[in-house]
Amino acid sequence: PMTTPTDLDLVDTHTARSAVSRLAAEAAATDSLPPRPPALDWRLPLREAVLRAFAAEIATAQEMTAVAGARPALAVHGFRKALRRAQAVVRLLRPSLPRPVWNEAWRTLGAAARRTSELRDAEVLPTALRRVECKGARLEVLELDLCAHRDQNRASGEAEARLRQGVAQLQRLPELLDGSLPAELPRTALQKGLVDIYRRAWKAWETAQKRPNHALIHDWRKRCKDLRHAAELLLSDHAKGDARRWVEQLAPLTRELGAVTDFIALRVWARGGSGTS
Repeated sequence: PMTTPTDLDLVDTHTARSAVSRLAAEAAATDSLPPRPPALDWRLPLREAVLRAFAAEIATAQEMTAVAGARPALAVHGFRKALRRAQAVVRLLRPSLPRPVWNEAWRTLGAAARRTSELRDAEVLPTALRRVECKGARLEVLELDLCAHRDQNRASGEAEARLRQGVAQLQRLPELLDGSLPAELPRTALQKGLVDIYRRAWKAWETAQKRPNHALIHDWRKRCKDLRHAAELLLSDHAKGDARRWVEQLAPLTRELGAVTDFIALRVWARGGSGTS
């Protein structure tokens, strides 16, 4: 890691927390993707319901390529959100899939997400920087650099190209899962998958508490996203009380962690590196 001091290093704790709060609030307010219930259709046999949910996310990712040229920020956001939801399905199915099939599906989804990480940062970080209430010549230069990088990506059509590359790899996954799942999928299998996701999120939190750094906080955020999307997928329309409140609390948690990692990514950029999402 580079150690060159930056104006962001001089931001006090209160200012940093205020910036994180504003970023999280803005993320909640500006998510302009069409609302769509992510829950399983419990009227169907469970195997069919899970496969339909997975195929719907792959289709959503493909739909984002059509708007990538005109609205790259929305397209990248929608593409990555669909991938996160698809990953949640694959996580839930881990006890039910042969290990080679699970590994292939997970690697393919992860590779498609990583292909768009730099695009996501290029769209988000200029806005994140403007939410930091401090001034300085280096920050002004940083903002110009971030905006120039974003504008270059937009002008080159990079978002559409990378999304199409990712979709080309994703299209075979629904058939792969369909041919690998057992004929009958019991609810206990998904319960085991959810418990595994929860334990991974808890372990990531414990690790980040002991050794807080960018990579570990980012990993905790990803594990929380897995848990959020898996829980939303399994949430019945009839669920209420503690179960529904617990699931609803996961959304603001993941947004706040996203704001924290954006702030850290800004410091990495300011020191001459690049952020990672």
